[in-house]
Amino acid sequence: MELLRTPPPKERADAARNRVAVPAAAARLFAEHGVDAVPMDQAATAAGVGKGTLFRRSGDRSGLAVALLDARERELQEGILHGPPPLGPGGPAQERAVAFVAAYLDHLLPHLAPVRMSETAAPGARYRIGAYRSGAAT
Repeated sequence: MELLRTPPPKERADAARNRVAVPAAAARLFAEHGVDAVPMDQAATAAGVGKGTLFRRSGDRSGLAVALLDARERELQEGILHGPPPLGPGGPAQERAVAFVAAYLDHLLPHLAPVRMSETAAPGARYRIGAYRSGAAT
């Protein structure tokens, strides 16, 4: 029971920066060059991290796609759970459903290539990221 009461360890400042910088760099490079044309060393340089850090965090390009999708899907999930209506709580159900479809398509369409790439990661990896864990982000 003591483990349940122990707060998680505090994230180091450089790790927190990298958690934000890596997906942002991946998004920019994937949009500019295409997912298949971005070498890991270019992604590391763009994120301002070493190749070792990038490989430890992502493993490979498909892991990098999963990291990008995780960051974007958490933003979408935050809007659904805590954002203003009609996407967030409090709006009429039909308006909320329409807002969800629009927000999901706005998320999905620009990220089709990373979604495809993420499917080549370890089996089921895409569905173990934050937005798919049953309420872990709530």
